[in-house]
Amino acid sequence: KAYSRKEKSMAKSKWSADDLKNWRTSKGLSQTQASKLLGYADRSAICRLERGYASVPMRLQLLCEALDRQGQQA
Repeated sequence: KAYSRKEKSMAKSKWSADDLKNWRTSKGLSQTQASKLLGYADRSAICRLERGYASVPMRLQLLCEALDRQGQQA
């Protein structure tokens, strides 16, 4: 999926491994819980991202930010 300029601008800057871990822990989620919530088969992908072995995909960052917005509206 191609992201619109608006969607890209909503993400202030590209997330680091620490940003993803901070997001997950601020929600009180384990790596396993976060992986299921974010559509991964198991925690290994989250683990790799948090350790910096792979960069955090923009789509994952946007999904996390959308979940934040959804939670604020509830």
